[in-house]
Amino acid sequence: AGSSLGAYISAITSLKVPVKGLFLMVPPTTMGPMPALDAAPVPISVVHAWGDELIPAAEVIRWAGERSARLLLVDDGHRLSHHVEASAQAFEALLRSL
Repeated sequence: AGSSLGAYISAITSLKVPVKGLFLMVPPTTMGPMPALDAAPVPISVVHAWGDELIPAAEVIRWAGERSARLLLVDDGHRLSHHVEASAQAFEALLRSL
């Protein structure tokens, strides 16, 4: 699990370290010269904000769709500060599904 840079690190790490699932909040699909966001083929849940001022929602929608990830889009900004409870519920749903 991770948010923003933490989501990127979690996803990339999952390619080398076995995980049962991934919970990614506002994940950057690119990180400058670093490899594009990728993840192990495990259940993935993503929470992203329509109004994210750093990471366009369209990029995350495309990325999540390519992996058939569960995706929750909320009316918020990069910090997801108005959707803490919704994020917690999405995390709980992923854990229960595992």
